[in-house]
Amino acid sequence: AITPDTKIFMPLNELVDLAAERRRLEKETAKTKKELDGLSAKLNNQAFLSKAPVHIVEAEQERAEKLRSLLVGLEEQMTRLG
Repeated sequence: AITPDTKIFMPLNELVDLAAERRRLEKETAKTKKELDGLSAKLNNQAFLSKAPVHIVEAEQERAEKLRSLLVGLEEQMTRLG
């Protein structure tokens, strides 16, 4: 499992249906990519950047960075599953 601050490693072969876990990771990866794409479009929108308060822009940039980190973690998990 992955959270922004914690990683836990478990021997999945004996505990989890690997095909189901792979599907779950693929679904979560697709959802995260979609959310990141929308957020990236928002952060590349000059109208948003010029009108939004600085703290909102910074919060959205931080959220985008967390999504990128989550995506890397999900891709690492999928690679480990094979």
